Amino acid sequence: MKRDYGLSLEQRQTFSQQQAESLDILSMNAQELKDFMSAECEENPLLDFCAGEPIRTVAFDYEEDDELANLPAFEEVTPPDVLLPQINMKNFTAEEERALIFIANAVDSNGFLTITPHEAARVSQIPLPLIMDAISVMQSLEPAGLCSFTIEECLLLQLRRSGIQNPALEKIISCHLNDVANRRIKHIASALRIGSAEVLTHVRALSELNPKPLNGLVGRRPQYVVPDVILAYENHSWRAELNDNWFGNLGVSDFYAGLAKDTADAELREYLKRKTTRIRFLNNAVDRRRSTLIRMTEYLAFYQSDFLLRRGPPLPLTMTSLASKLGMHVSTVSRAARGKYIQYPCGVCEMFELFAQSLSADDPRGENPGVSSADVKKAIREMIASEDKSKPYSDNQLARSLREKEISVSRRTVAKYRLSLGIKGTHDRKY
Repeated sequence: MKRDYGLSLEQRQTFSQQQAESLDILSMNAQELKDFMSAECEENPLLDFCAGEPIRTVAFDYEEDDELANLPAFEEVTPPDVLLPQINMKNFTAEEERALIFIANAVDSNGFLTITPHEAARVSQIPLPLIMDAISVMQSLEPAGLCSFTIEECLLLQLRRSGIQNPALEKIISCHLNDVANRRIKHIASALRIGSAEVLTHVRALSELNPKPLNGLVGRRPQYVVPDVILAYENHSWRAELNDNWFGNLGVSDFYAGLAKDTADAELREYLKRKTTRIRFLNNAVDRRRSTLIRMTEYLAFYQSDFLLRRGPPLPLTMTSLASKLGMHVSTVSRAARGKYIQYPCGVCEMFELFAQSLSADDPRGENPGVSSADVKKAIREMIASEDKSKPYSDNQLARSLREKEISVSRRTVAKYRLSLGIKGTHDRKY
């Protein structure tokens, strides 16, 4: 066997640890960056980092028909969202799991059952013993007092969960809640044959119990975000500013800077040099992050100006095309956009919202020039909203209607977009 040896020249791009960390910093949102720098301070005593003004936060706000509202203004938390994660379903059979899910959905926003066990068994077609077992499991969850039928039962469950044995207080809960509400202390004292002072002690203990266990835990919760970039529209042009006044500048502690100059200890001097180099790297990485976000946001604002001013849907734009326009790598654009929010005069949106896919995948022959997926979704939603509910449109009919609007898409594409809008099929929309 003959072996040949030779030399060859080739160019190979290497990816250093610092480059990887710089990209990680680029991908961080404002809160993540703040947490990262706080952790860095603990590792690097030379780092002089002091957060300035509090991070500006905003709450989403939108109307039901707002085209800009791809993000909810509120997080809707239901009783099952609170109850079911506390249960390890692996410990139950399929039928027991079905009973647990049914009971969880029968709990109202205050934590009370809205159906009797017998009604639950009849409606769900689940045996009554399994329903009773499911109720028992629910009553063992947090917060105490869940899955009760009455306020008296709710309070008694909480009292027993706390391990307090107080017959007089139990009697007040069982028989005298109306008297407590109407401040008939003497009547309670007479009925229980105890002093008024003792009744007041029990009433104070009663006030520490919660008559609505799920109150405040379910319902609509505002979602707050930290906008990374703030857009202003003035004189028909956009100006982007980073929301990082809190950040300040990364510097070297004066004490350690002086120590680095004066010390004769070679090992200490080398340590201080490494930490100073680290701070220089962090400053450069943060500056690159700022520059990249500003460049991207200003281009996105210019390109999607009508969308941001509520004059129309977003225009088709991919990360690849934006990267080409700005002379960046597409992975840099993707990392920079991850988890970033933009505040603009009409509201707040995630940066990813400003990238709208065209229909090129469903339109290989170019039959829909300038039409984005957002355009198609809007048209589908409008047609379904105005349809005859006794004869709702099928996906085929929707596709034909879109073709009449000079938007050529397949039935399968219509079905995909309809599902992404959370709109049910023809059969489920009919009434």
